[in-house]
Amino acid sequence: KMTHANGILYCMNYSPFSVLAYDLEQGMWSKIQAPMRRFLRSPNLVECRGRLVMVAAVQKSKLNVPKSVRIWGLQDSRTGWVELERMPQSLYDEFMKVCDQETFSCIAHGNIILISCSKSSDMLTYDMYHKLWSWVPRCPFVHAT
Repeated sequence: KMTHANGILYCMNYSPFSVLAYDLEQGMWSKIQAPMRRFLRSPNLVECRGRLVMVAAVQKSKLNVPKSVRIWGLQDSRTGWVELERMPQSLYDEFMKVCDQETFSCIAHGNIILISCSKSSDMLTYDMYHKLWSWVPRCPFVHAT
């Protein structure tokens, strides 16, 4: 899945995890190292208000930090990432239980990132402006999985 921000197309490269960037004006490719690339699971790229954002699970039992879903923003220099947010641990535990440890995908519009489980109709949003995580009410037209 590709996303676009400020005249550049971005997509994930999965072996090893990195971000490929194609500058539409210059017609040139570049490669950006993903944050914590050895520990990422289910990385997603989205655009929020002109900024490239990566949403991914960090899962490595030997890390000194808890497993979590994290949100990083690409720095203006396009050479590194800054961590913007980390899903609270209790919400992460609930989210992983709902997702049954499967992958998830993301889309974004404005300041809102929507995270959906691949095998469930459950969805979470994160509001980047208000720094608020919330569950999306279940759709009454979709049967629970």
